[in-house]
Amino acid sequence: MGRVLALPIHVGIAEKVRDRLELDRMAFSENIYYGPCPLCGGNKSFFMWLHKACFHCYQCGADGVFGRAPESTIGMIAAANEKPKEG
Repeated sequence: MGRVLALPIHVGIAEKVRDRLELDRMAFSENIYYGPCPLCGGNKSFFMWLHKACFHCYQCGADGVFGRAPESTIGMIAAANEKPKEG
């Protein structure tokens, strides 16, 4: 079985959410990001795999695939959009 990669449009959605949430990149990978969960606030419990366009929170259990699970994607984008802009 080969590697599972997301469609470019799904990666594009994931990139926008990553940027909005200001997630940090894992030192050993260009495709894994982490930070506080926008849903439960868990510190460094939220992970996003950019190349698979999916996410998971190890505290509250929220997870999904961008572009394939509308309810979870909409929730993540809504939570990301609620974060106040600086400046």
